[in-house]
Amino acid sequence: MQQLIDQKLFTIGGTVVTLSTFLTGLMIVLLAVVASRILRAAIHRAAEVRGVQIDGGVRVATRLMHYLIMAVAIAIALQTAGVELTALFAAGAVFAVGLGFAMQNIAQNFVSGVILLVERSIRPGDIVEFDGRVARVREMGIRATIVRTRDDEDVIVPNGILVQQAV
Repeated sequence: MQQLIDQKLFTIGGTVVTLSTFLTGLMIVLLAVVASRILRAAIHRAAEVRGVQIDGGVRVATRLMHYLIMAVAIAIALQTAGVELTALFAAGAVFAVGLGFAMQNIAQNFVSGVILLVERSIRPGDIVEFDGRVARVREMGIRATIVRTRDDEDVIVPNGILVQQAV
């Protein structure tokens, strides 16, 4: 049995991955999936108990929490398997900085969308005035908000405008 558990499966960057290290990493990821689901369900139950409507803000917050938990779990699983992540994290940081500069406007609208959905300062049905226009909020997304003007036109407004300008 010990031979089977210590059986070499493959090598990554000079690190031998055995069946036991592979199964340990897999268990870490599976436990993270279960923990994330339990945490998401608990957040939804707590929101219902407090009478908070489960809308886009709660969904976005729980989805971001799930992604964070899974990223940490995968990093721990790889580290447990013996994969050195230092170079990967350094390369990822450089890539993230470059991508951040390239996608600054998209990232700004994404963060603004999270702020709007979590704070709920603007909700569907609200009437807003921005850039000299008066409109009713129809839908709120993570990147943009759809509003309907008095002329019955739908306008897609980047969330950055709703957070940074006077509305």
